[in-house]
Formats: sequence, C-alpha cells, structure tokens
Amino acid sequence: MRKIICIVLAIAIIASFSVVPCFAANSNADIKDKDALKEASIMKLFDERQKLFFNKPVDISKLNEIDIKLNSLGVDFLTLEEVERQFPEAKAIKDKALKGETANKASAGTDVIANVVTPSSNVNTWASFRYSNQYYNGKYYNVQKLIAQPISEDSGLWEEGQRTVNFSLNWKAGITNLIESIALSAAGSIASTPITVYDALSSVWDGLKTVSDIDPSDVTYRWETQTTAVFTYVRLESQSDDYQWLSHISTKCVTEVAYIVDVDSWRQNGTGSWVVYPDLEADTRYLYHTPTYYNSTSRALWAYNNVSGTYHDAISEITISGPESKKVQTIYPCYPQFPLHCE
Repeated sequence: MRKIICIVLAIAIIASFSVVPCFAANSNADIKDKDALKEASIMKLFDERQKLFFNKPVDISKLNEIDIKLNSLGVDFLTLEEVERQFPEAKAIKDKALKGETANKASAGTDVIANVVTPSSNVNTWASFRYSNQYYNGKYYNVQKLIAQPISEDSGLWEEGQRTVNFSLNWKAGITNLIESIALSAAGSIASTPITVYDALSSVWDGLKTVSDIDPSDVTYRWETQTTAVFTYVRLESQSDDYQWLSHISTKCVTEVAYIVDVDSWRQNGTGSWVVYPDLEADTRYLYHTPTYYNSTSRALWAYNNVSGTYHDAISEITISGPESKKVQTIYPCYPQFPLHCE
C-alpha cells in the first residue's frame, strides 16, 4: 500500500510540474492577444484622429470624443516639455541606454481637461502608452510607445504642394490611371491602389462611363501628406525607464490629393464624334502607405536583441504619377531619428 501511495504521489508531482509551463505559456498568449486587440483599437482611433486635420476647420467635438476614448484605453497625451524630459535624444544611443545613463526626468504635474492632457506643442500631438511583461526569447520586457501626429502645416510631419501637369494623349476612363503612387521604406516599395479616371471623376461628372474617351488638356494636383510616427522604447521588465532604448521607429503616411481636370472634348461611349467639353471637374482622393512592420512590438523586441542602432520601418519617399506615366511629385516625408526631429 505504501508503495502504491508513493507512486501516486510521484505521478501527481510530475503532472503538476508539466502543467506549469503550459499554463504560463497560455497566460502569456492571452496577454499578447488582449494587448493586440487593445492596440488595434488605439491605432484605429489615431487614424480617425489624423484624418480630421485635413478638414478646415477641424471638428473639435469629434476630436475631443476620440481623445477621451484614447485616454480610456490607457493613452496619455503629453506636453512638449514632457516629451523633452521623458524621451531625450540620448535614449537613441544603445550603449548609454543599456547602462541606465539616460535618466527619466519626467515631472508628475500635468494639466488635465476632461481627463485628457492638453498638448502644448503648436505643431504636433504627442501621446504615449505602454505594455508590461512582453515575452521575447526567454525574457520579459516593458515596451513604451510614443506617437507623434501633426496638427499644423508647420509640423515636420506635414508636407504639401501643388503642380499642374499637361497631357497630350487621349484617355480611356476605365483604364487610364489619373493617380498612381509608390512609397519606399527599408522593407521595399509600397504601392497604393491606382485611381482610374473613372474612379476619380464618376461622382462629379454626369454620364461618364468606363468606356468613355477623353481628350485632356491638363490636371492641377494639390497634395497634403501627413505622417504618423511611432517611437518604441524597450527595457527589461525588472529595470526602470532610465534603461529604455529607442529600438524601433516606424512611420505611416496618408496623402490627400485634390485635383482639377481640364478637358477639351470627350466621347461618352468611346465612339462617334468628339463633343466639346468646356467644364472643369474636381474631386479629392486619399492615398495610404504603411510599411509591413509599422508599429510592430515584435520588431522592436527583435531590434533590441539583435541590432546596435535604432531600426527604421519608415517611409522615406512617395512618388505620385499621373497619366502617360508623368511624374507629378516625389514627396519626402519626415524620416525621424528621435522624437524632437518631428518638431
């Protein structure tokens, strides 16, 4: 009997040890899943927030509504002074960061209105959130993300311009692309969906068909590119923020393109006589360029463990083209090396 009891106890002890790693693994997976869902909600709100600034005047009630939602998800809005104190340029130097030589001098005092900190920068919004116990390669890390978005054309994260391009070849509305764009990042090129003449003008040009032929004169393009930058700081969970290192910087861009199309004549059904068309047609479209590893926590943890300098997954340039493969403009968005580079 004593032998049987010993065997049963041994089996129970072995079973208890085998369950612990499985439970720990499942708990970590649950944490990651919850963090991923939360972050998806946060980033969606930031996308909605940024698009508001293409409109003048900005819808302040909608902006406040979004900011309160972000705050409820754990996002803190920072003043420029707080950014300068908490995220000095020295945190981009790995040797200093890993030795704890970039002291966090953040102050506790902030001005809060409706539970949302009022940003003090005149050109950007600064916000931050963090995750604890991010597991990577046998260790647990603390990850803090600092997000910068422009609120003014004076921001380093905002580019704009205008150009008129002349065209000489006839267009087929459903085939000819009025707007094409391609962006470059460290991971390669990113092409947005081309916008055909039909896609661009059918909502403002009565009777336009995909088979319509168009004899163009010129197109005036006006663009505004807003960049969202994410600075990701990593440290061991057991350390203080003095040991944070800026391991990863990523950006994404949204470009609003407004256009005025001057047409000489057209054939609605692509056949018959050309009809004089003295009107101008105008509308607006958006182009989106997002690198694969934009805002990637796993990429930031990988960089912390594998590279000596801050790793970039950021947009370095965007080229917009029109019909006849004519280049409209190459835009060079901000490619930040540290937060205040965006100011």
